[in-house]
Amino acid sequence: MTVPALAGEWAFPTPPHSDVNLANGLRVVAVRAPSVPLTEIRLRLPLDPARTDPATAQVLAATLLPGPLRDTGSFAAEADGRGITVTGTVLETTSALDALVTAVTAPRYTEEACRAAARGLAARAGLLRADPTALAMERLRAHCHGDGYRTVLPDGRAFAAVTAHAVARLHASALGPARALLLVVGSVDPERAVREVATAWATWPPAPVSAAAPAARVTGTGVRFVDRPGAQRSQILLTAPVPGPSDPRFPAVALACCVLGGSFSSRLATALREDTGLAYQVRAILTEHAGDRVVLLQADTAADRTEAAVRALGAELLRLREEPPTYEEVDGARAFLIGTVLRTAASQAGLADHLVGALETGSVRDALQGLTAALARTGRDEVVAAAHAYLAPERFTGVVVG
Repeated sequence: MTVPALAGEWAFPTPPHSDVNLANGLRVVAVRAPSVPLTEIRLRLPLDPARTDPATAQVLAATLLPGPLRDTGSFAAEADGRGITVTGTVLETTSALDALVTAVTAPRYTEEACRAAARGLAARAGLLRADPTALAMERLRAHCHGDGYRTVLPDGRAFAAVTAHAVARLHASALGPARALLLVVGSVDPERAVREVATAWATWPPAPVSAAAPAARVTGTGVRFVDRPGAQRSQILLTAPVPGPSDPRFPAVALACCVLGGSFSSRLATALREDTGLAYQVRAILTEHAGDRVVLLQADTAADRTEAAVRALGAELLRLREEPPTYEEVDGARAFLIGTVLRTAASQAGLADHLVGALETGSVRDALQGLTAALARTGRDEVVAAAHAYLAPERFTGVVVG
């Protein structure tokens, strides 16, 4: 019996939507997805990581949303290395957006609120700094970027030094509508939602825009071993730069990375976890690191098996060149990646989370159909070429902490 082709299932239908750039630089996107009687709101506020104190940015995120806004639904704000993301799930869209615009355009930061947020963040940071994986990521950034390294895990002293004046100054100088994205996903009329947002948010004055500082360049080479006395496990992190999502080579790189370590049946999972038990977990992912798109190899192993695991990782990188991905491996990776996108975008919240990242480099249609279509048409020869060009062992640098 012939199994029917699955090509027709790769496409994700583009829902009704409206996508408008306001005169002040704010991009407003409304998408109709009436699966449940809720609305997902995402506000992405970019920050320049080279010019932003991480502790101040985290306190700003923790104090940005006032009580009245939280009363309109479930809202949270979080700072990462590149900006602040506000996430909301609400029943009544208009009142929530009105409260959100007030929080963003007329913020109120008090010393009491900032001190309380700083204490909570310092306590959480202490726990994170004790986490072996978080510690290893910090060591990786320091190794890769040297003098350009800036911690994303401030300590208690850094948080204690944050004042309400510093938070307000950062908000006024860095948080503006230019390059910001407001996304509304739910049972809404897209054009009406955009008109309402445009009316309420058009008076948001742009913050002074300065030229973006260059991304921290990778200066570290080789593999650095970092001693962590008494550790029962070791964390292995290796990284190499790759093209970003807007590059036409990205789909081939994504497939090659998936073959190497992006799924449960990948080469790394089979060799280091299933066949030899060298790693508790191992994966290869495409991510962002200090402003650059990179492939990250991550393995967690027992301390006494660290050297064997490092050698096995290197051997799999060599084998990827000597025994290139097969047609079966490429097809399996393609099905896995496309299925992941479709599954993520199937729910309201998943669709909003997917779009808030993907819209940085394209339209709603591109975000939902562009990558899946590109993955579907990428051939095995392109994947082999990408593996040779970007996953060669000599391109990787990293750390082993244990």
